[in-house]
Amino acid sequence: MWDILSYSKEQSHNDDRHNIITIIMNQYGTDVQDAIHWAAGYHAALVREFKETSQKEPQWGGVGAVDAQGFIDALGNWVYANTLWSFESERYFGNRGAEIMDTRIIPLMPQAKAESIKL
Repeated sequence: MWDILSYSKEQSHNDDRHNIITIIMNQYGTDVQDAIHWAAGYHAALVREFKETSQKEPQWGGVGAVDAQGFIDALGNWVYANTLWSFESERYFGNRGAEIMDTRIIPLMPQAKAESIKL
């Protein structure tokens, strides 16, 4: 999910070599939109699998069961919080994070000139 959110900024700074969207485009010969659809579908499948697996957690009883379920819940919360941070931090979308979160439309940023890229 995070590579979908960061792709526009990374490609605009020519720093997308390790982004899953670029990798999918190269591997499968797709365009950006098809790569995003592929990654979103894969992410959705992983979320479903996580939810199904976490519901099948064995009930050991006692403190161990509480600790295991707490850890599983924390993993899910971490993913959700990190996704929210991507919209709220202004790192990827400036002050348009809330709008982009609502519309689910991420404009592709133009390529930055090398001299304007801050390292």
